[in-house]
Amino acid sequence: MKICGACAKSLPKEDYSGKQWKLNQHARRCKWCIAESCPLRAAAVQAVQAAEPVARHDGPPCWICLDCGPSPDGELPRRDCSCRGETSGFAHTQCLKEYADKKTFHYISVVLARTRACVDFDKWKEPYTVCPNCHQSYENDVALDMSDGLIEFVEREYKNRVPQITYWRTNMLVAKGEKMSLYGVMSFRKPEQAEDAKDLAEEIFCLIRELREMNFYGMREQSVVNSEIACLVNLAQVYRARGDSHEGIQKSIQLFQTARDISLRFNEDLSFIEHQLNHTIGLLTGGRPSEEHIAMLRVQYEDKITNLGEENRDALVAGKRLAKTLDCAGHAIEAMKIFQRNAAISRRVLGAHHEITISLEKGLSERFVLAPIPSGMAGNGGMTWALYQAIRYEPPRASNDAEELVVKGPILSPRDSSVESEMNVPWIFIRLPTNHNGSTPVRCRGLRKAAHLNGKIGDVRGFNESTERYRVHFHDGSLRPVEAKISNLEILFELPDDFE
Repeated sequence: MKICGACAKSLPKEDYSGKQWKLNQHARRCKWCIAESCPLRAAAVQAVQAAEPVARHDGPPCWICLDCGPSPDGELPRRDCSCRGETSGFAHTQCLKEYADKKTFHYISVVLARTRACVDFDKWKEPYTVCPNCHQSYENDVALDMSDGLIEFVEREYKNRVPQITYWRTNMLVAKGEKMSLYGVMSFRKPEQAEDAKDLAEEIFCLIRELREMNFYGMREQSVVNSEIACLVNLAQVYRARGDSHEGIQKSIQLFQTARDISLRFNEDLSFIEHQLNHTIGLLTGGRPSEEHIAMLRVQYEDKITNLGEENRDALVAGKRLAKTLDCAGHAIEAMKIFQRNAAISRRVLGAHHEITISLEKGLSERFVLAPIPSGMAGNGGMTWALYQAIRYEPPRASNDAEELVVKGPILSPRDSSVESEMNVPWIFIRLPTNHNGSTPVRCRGLRKAAHLNGKIGDVRGFNESTERYRVHFHDGSLRPVEAKISNLEILFELPDDFE
């Protein structure tokens, strides 16, 4: 579909001559506009004018074909990268695939032929993974659709060419590995894709077996091993994302252990796999991350900043991983500082709507509490507690009313926001979680015997059942931990402006 420069209607290709179809919009004319001066075509013109007007689309245009309307398969232009503005970066998926096909084919047929170099698979797949405008990775459904485009390109350009029948397997291994990595990254946001990920993993393992049986890799043996390890790790993340399944977490641990064993055999870096394995075992046993594990992640994060810069996407992801682990270990304030710093960088570099920015901002402000479900607040026997997300405080309606916390839930596993609702709960009825899923940053208030601690910020790291008080460790290391009632604590949703 393209817009005629005269009648401004979005029309299909058959309504233009071959010459007109290639012109820019301001010069393009459809057959009907050209025929208006031809008496022999008057009847056709009248028929067009009598017909129902073609639907117009006022959305952003595709930067490739410049059309605002839907593609032949009915899809409107969309974007999911770091492009800014109201119109930049939008494109039909089919246009993006055709653009990437041409760029990759040019790399294969021209660049490699001229330089006689080996295939650099990062450059080979880059047109399908990185937006050429903002030079950042595609995200979410656009990334998945483009990975399908890469697989289709390999099928078309390699599989049916007899001299390259073996290279087809090696290129297909890279293409399917790219899609598998997306399933691993998106597993927690889209657990419904688990079955597709498992089927894809089986296809990858089948390709690896075929390459080993043929004793021909088309690439170094080490690269095939790396593909196998990456597939095992991504599949393990998919199983782990289904946190409601004890069997799924056990399967995830087995896959991480297999990936670790292969890495040991080929002297590969174990740090990331060890991190994921320890985290998954913690989900199963309820333990907190060790200080050694946190120190390893801290070194990885600092190395990313030193080698790539703090604005690099991988550095932001490493910072997010460190912050989440710190939160699980009871260091909520330090985690908030990393979340806040990286969220500001990501907002500036990647944009406010980028997936990494959203994830960092969520980690900065998202807090969870235990609250009695409405039926349990009537006082008939023991209360029934459930997990809720804390939203904000509501001031007392009257002088003798208790302060209330607005919460959203109850939260199911896996989480389904469509069944959650907001409600107000008196603050004295709230319980703060103290398990491995995260610590709660708080500010002390209303303390009498330790008034010097009022306003001090710290983490909740335990609960004394006998005294019904929470153990608070302060960010200021010179202050000793204290036990305080829930009424003397306030959840911290953001760090103060003057906090260092």
